[in-house]
Amino acid sequence: MNREEAFRPRWPSGVPGYEIWFAVVIDPESRQGLWVRYTTFQAPGHPGEALLWASFFDAANPERHAFNAISRDLAAARIEPERLIMPDGATMTPDGFQGAIRTGPGVLKWELSLTHRFLPIWHGPKLLESSRFVSVQSSVVSPFAGASGEVRLGTRTFRLKNARAVLTHISGRERVPELFWVFAPALDGLPDSGLEAVAVRPARFSPTIVSASMHLGSDFYHTTTMAESLFFHRQKRYPEGRLRFSLGPHKIALEARLQEEQKTGYIYRGPSGDARFVVQSDVSSVAWRIKGPRPAAGRLDDSAAVEFHAHRPLPNVMYLDPFRIEGPI
Repeated sequence: MNREEAFRPRWPSGVPGYEIWFAVVIDPESRQGLWVRYTTFQAPGHPGEALLWASFFDAANPERHAFNAISRDLAAARIEPERLIMPDGATMTPDGFQGAIRTGPGVLKWELSLTHRFLPIWHGPKLLESSRFVSVQSSVVSPFAGASGEVRLGTRTFRLKNARAVLTHISGRERVPELFWVFAPALDGLPDSGLEAVAVRPARFSPTIVSASMHLGSDFYHTTTMAESLFFHRQKRYPEGRLRFSLGPHKIALEARLQEEQKTGYIYRGPSGDARFVVQSDVSSVAWRIKGPRPAAGRLDDSAAVEFHAHRPLPNVMYLDPFRIEGPI
């Protein structure tokens, strides 16, 4: 899979379902993070929607936490093979993204470019990559990318030069009922490193599947088969989660805690209107331990991304619901 294929729209027009391109950008030095999500959504008997989501986090200045989500007519968007143009002018390509959205603290604007380091990867077992029977498909367009550019909030401008990012593309006809995701843009004590892991329960009573990636300098590791996924173990109780898994010759254990003081809650809906309750923060913390050829341990405070998806509301979370379709909660 090349980068153009990983980014290219794959959900048919007029068919009930959704397609998502999202990016997380974190600057470990300033402990600031940006999360953006560009979504197309089609439900039976309803006009298509184009949704833009954004959230800005600042660990040192909680009052700057800014977020919103808006829905517009899908007919007003342009979904091209290598470029998305949302109705309000926000754009995304495999190499960067820009846009703006009104939030409580002011208008949030972003204009960022990506520097690619690694080839795209498939989230999940390789044998399911091209299967049409899978209800959700996910590919990482740019794992552990570099990011540079500007983020503006009201009258303040934040210039990013050495930020880390991940750009992911998801499409499907159903929402997964449970998900736990961690993105650590750096591993303390290991220069030029990063770790991403996602645990997904594709259906209410199905086993959990894991997809995990790590880079140590130019060495890149990723789970690619169901067999590797079967060695995954998890324990999670919001706002904390624990993961243990193998990546190549490495055995990894991590403990993550979502930052509750700066978190953003959203409701995602499937074509039937069913809701999934999502909470995410880019200024969360993660502790990790690696056993293997390069044993190490460390902790990253207030500069990791953590996200939970659930089929019921999580405690003490305010949820935004920008969708025009209504359904059971």
